[in-house]
Amino acid sequence: MRRGRRFRHTHSTEDFAQLTGAEQLAHLEHVVDDVRAATYAAIWAHTGQSVDGEGTGDPLDAVATANGKYEQAQQNRLTLGEPLDLVGSALRSLVRLAKAQANLRDALAQQRSGDLAAASSLISEAQTLLGELQGSEAAAAEALRGVLVERRAELRCELEYVGERMYSVGEHAVAVQFGVERAADGMPYESPVAPGDLFFALGELGLAAPLADSLADGLAALVLHILRHPHAPVALDCSPLGATLSIGRFAATKPVETADAGQTLVHVREKCALAVEFVQTHVFHAMDGDELSGMLAY
Repeated sequence: MRRGRRFRHTHSTEDFAQLTGAEQLAHLEHVVDDVRAATYAAIWAHTGQSVDGEGTGDPLDAVATANGKYEQAQQNRLTLGEPLDLVGSALRSLVRLAKAQANLRDALAQQRSGDLAAASSLISEAQTLLGELQGSEAAAAEALRGVLVERRAELRCELEYVGERMYSVGEHAVAVQFGVERAADGMPYESPVAPGDLFFALGELGLAAPLADSLADGLAALVLHILRHPHAPVALDCSPLGATLSIGRFAATKPVETADAGQTLVHVREKCALAVEFVQTHVFHAMDGDELSGMLAY
């Protein structure tokens, strides 16, 4: 045990390679303890809980160093056997914990900056990592799951706010804003949130379908109104900031001319074509069909 402690803080992989298999195993056991201490310290600091001991350094750096040494020790796996396997299993659990903690830490910063797509990816990955622990490091994993629930709820509220700002669905008009520049708390984002960012983030959290359904219902209602009221005016107003498709008196810019049945059919086709253009070009602004299909498949 004393020999293992001698190398506890030696981070040189060259020195580690010179140890015997038994010495490498003893050293790795101590390294795992250090990695666990650093990871737990970061988690307890993140969750606001008390810390029994102090870990030093970034847990991700610590697990990367430990993994490098573990890979070297694999050369002696035939002689070290199950004890080395136990070290490897512990390291894999700590890697997941450290990554999940870092993701949940960084997700909030990404959300505040306006990169909601990155925030959602970090939260989604953290959820996967914690799900893979399967009872390992139970106390720390449970603490992080509490943080995950909070972060996911916070991001969902932000996405709902952005969705309400970006899309306005009414009885006689549907409008889209191509970029939302401020967060729900009024602070400006570093970059505006675009429709593609919104749908990607919702897709990562499995929440894209409700917004898509709401838009589909609103657009279907407008098309149905066009078919039922063929003489009602339809307007598509566009600008660099957004677009609005409106019908009836909301779109009227001049008196509607009477038309016979043949002319009415042409007008209806033109009006439906406007609705299709609105969907293709503006509702899913700057998003291609394959990208959208992937987002809505969640």
